Amino acid sequence: MRKLGIYLVLYLTCSLLLAQGKTALDLIKGDRVIGNEYFDRMDYRSAITHYKKTLDKHPDDSEVKLKIAQSYLKLNEPINSEIWLRSLASYPDASKEMIFLYAEVLMRNGKLDQAKNWYENTLQKSWDAEAASKLSFINEIDLYRKNAQYKIENLDINSKVADFAPHPFSEGMIFLSSRQADIYIQYQPSNAAHKDEGMIRFFIKKNVSDVIPLEYSEEVKPFYHDGPFSFYKDDKMVAFTRNDLSSKSKDQGIVKLKLFFADCSDLSNWKNITPFQHNNKKYSVGHPTLSNDGKILIFSSDMPGGNGNADLYISYREGNSWTDPTNLGAEVNTSGAELFPYLHNDSILYFSSTGLGGFGGLDIFKAVLKDFEAKEPINLGQPINSFSDDFSFYLNEDGKSGYFSSNREGGKGLDDIYAFKSTSSQLIIRLIAESSDQPLPDIKMAISSYENAYKQVDISNELGYLKFDIPVENDFLLNVEDQYYYATDSIFYSNKNSDLAIDTLLIKLNKHELLAQGRVVNDESKPVSNAMVILKNQNKVDSMRTNAEGTYSFQIEPENNYVITASSNIHFKGRVEFNTSNTYSGKIINDFILEDSVTKQVIYNLFVMGRLYSNESHELIPGALVLLDNMSAGTRDSVRTTYDGSYSFRLAPDKQYKITALSDGFIPNGYSINTHDLYEGELLNDILLEEEYEDKLIAFFDFNSRELNNNYEESLQNMLKILLENPKSTLKITAHADTRGSAEYNKQLSIDRLNSVKQYFIKRGISENRLEGVSFGEELPLNQCSSGVDCEEEDHSQNRRAELKVQMHGMN
Repeated sequence: MRKLGIYLVLYLTCSLLLAQGKTALDLIKGDRVIGNEYFDRMDYRSAITHYKKTLDKHPDDSEVKLKIAQSYLKLNEPINSEIWLRSLASYPDASKEMIFLYAEVLMRNGKLDQAKNWYENTLQKSWDAEAASKLSFINEIDLYRKNAQYKIENLDINSKVADFAPHPFSEGMIFLSSRQADIYIQYQPSNAAHKDEGMIRFFIKKNVSDVIPLEYSEEVKPFYHDGPFSFYKDDKMVAFTRNDLSSKSKDQGIVKLKLFFADCSDLSNWKNITPFQHNNKKYSVGHPTLSNDGKILIFSSDMPGGNGNADLYISYREGNSWTDPTNLGAEVNTSGAELFPYLHNDSILYFSSTGLGGFGGLDIFKAVLKDFEAKEPINLGQPINSFSDDFSFYLNEDGKSGYFSSNREGGKGLDDIYAFKSTSSQLIIRLIAESSDQPLPDIKMAISSYENAYKQVDISNELGYLKFDIPVENDFLLNVEDQYYYATDSIFYSNKNSDLAIDTLLIKLNKHELLAQGRVVNDESKPVSNAMVILKNQNKVDSMRTNAEGTYSFQIEPENNYVITASSNIHFKGRVEFNTSNTYSGKIINDFILEDSVTKQVIYNLFVMGRLYSNESHELIPGALVLLDNMSAGTRDSVRTTYDGSYSFRLAPDKQYKITALSDGFIPNGYSINTHDLYEGELLNDILLEEEYEDKLIAFFDFNSRELNNNYEESLQNMLKILLENPKSTLKITAHADTRGSAEYNKQLSIDRLNSVKQYFIKRGISENRLEGVSFGEELPLNQCSSGVDCEEEDHSQNRRAELKVQMHGMN
């Protein structure tokens, strides 16, 4: 909407369209103060005028620029807001809130790629559930883009001001509008966005008449804004929102909202006005929706204890009183605002949210009401939702048509009422693995109808999603057509008697089980227990011991080549090769008969191998000497690394070995290995050699920081002294980032950190050609915190580093 605040917290001020001159007090206050006063009164257009005058004198005032951006956003001018936010969000010290606001404005302007980048920047600052939800929606947005199953129409009743919250009744439609209700006395709020805009009132459009204002009875006659509202008990009763004038604050004139109930059986003579018992002067209670029997009430409020700016609550009528309001839960209530709830068939809740992932501004969602909470919110998608504000949803009894309001481009006024009708239904399916809950891409699924010849096939995307446009009022069968995964039961779906043309379905699939099994026996057909059985293919090695019956079992994959070997310390090894081409489930049996090897010499195919890398550059090191010391036998073997830095040794079972790598200019390094109960296989161990150095420092960086911490000043000065005293020495620098954020962002961050270190020494007299540097981004973490791994901040902090080494190159 053009002004969210008008529905939850309102400034009480109205006039008879009288011109107002500048007072002497205004001249003393200054434009910044006057601008802030207009901003607090929600008169954003006047606020902008005075803020711009402030910038004429103070052009770098970022606080005033932010106020201008916020004002334009409140006026539903996100393009102008983006212009003012662009430079503010790019400041190195821009706050998380500033970055998030810029992302929100970019989303409103339909700039999805840029918005995605700035939502990611928000998460770089710290975790934020709302930013994560928006980012997730962008990744899935193709599922919700313009859908052919909806037809929408801008209604003739719309004016050039705000029209919203429609409710059809037997004789026509009742709705809210800010058009003037009296042609002689015109009341206008001071924050009006249009010269013809008045107070928000109820209006009626009867089938054969023009739009006319509702004739209020004296008992219910308002002074300021009315609505939103909800009719119930077959339109004989109404709950409505109204300003609570007694809650007006002394300093700013802020007015809260209250809920009231009334008998409206005579539409022009509302009576028996009753306030909701949980109204409160300290916070707003508004936006009601009720079940038809009047026993379930859902409303929006900014009462303390909520999740965000405004949450949805539920209360139940018990006799003549209402239960204490219960928050509808974190699945629908966010750190943003949840407004305009609408309860359909007492079980499906429609509402608008700024916090859930959507196209921008307020989007309309559908959720299921379960046990005092709203669950599984679904974005209704385009064209019902847009990059502007979409709200005030109403669904007709057929569940396929209705109304909503929006301030999208192409409308007639500030807010317009639209009619919609669904011509087909949309089903969004997500496929995940039963065992891991991970999304399953590239799964083919078919959906077919029992009642006609309809059939459609789709393949899941990288997030496991499929989307089907299906006919309404049908029963369907879904089939998984995949060689690797299957559904344990038949999948049936029906959209008969369902409301609205969008639904979601989560399906868990099991993987077909393919096993390699067998039995290991000796030449007398007796089982060999505790034999080592090794399974290998090109991607993995697995091993196990046979049980007392000599059996083994491995889970294997289709379309692979495998080798299985079986051995023990007193038997010769057995070996078998097989493939699983066109085999997706079942058991592949391979038994082994092992001959006694006690009197025969055995050569084991057990190897240790790897490559040597430079710790600083991560380049391969050819020609290095690698020593193999057999600690059990007291012997030594050696090899030189090949052109690709690799080495290899054959090992014997049940031995202790030590491996050491040496190369000129590097510090020796190695490792120990134990081959107990190992008879075959390839043990892979790469070795990092660290270059020799005169002095070394590892400097850690604060989160998202590019600047060296002052705590390292003493160590940096010692390095600087060595460099100055030894003109032939060089400084080698490697810079790194943790894995939070995109790989591209972290690569640039490590480049910035590298340059920060270089600049420290350049400014202190060290020539740039003596500074060697490499930036690795997030590629080389020191611990387990690689991309996608959930780690604590303490672990992430070890990877935000720069490694500095002073190296000598000859005598002075």
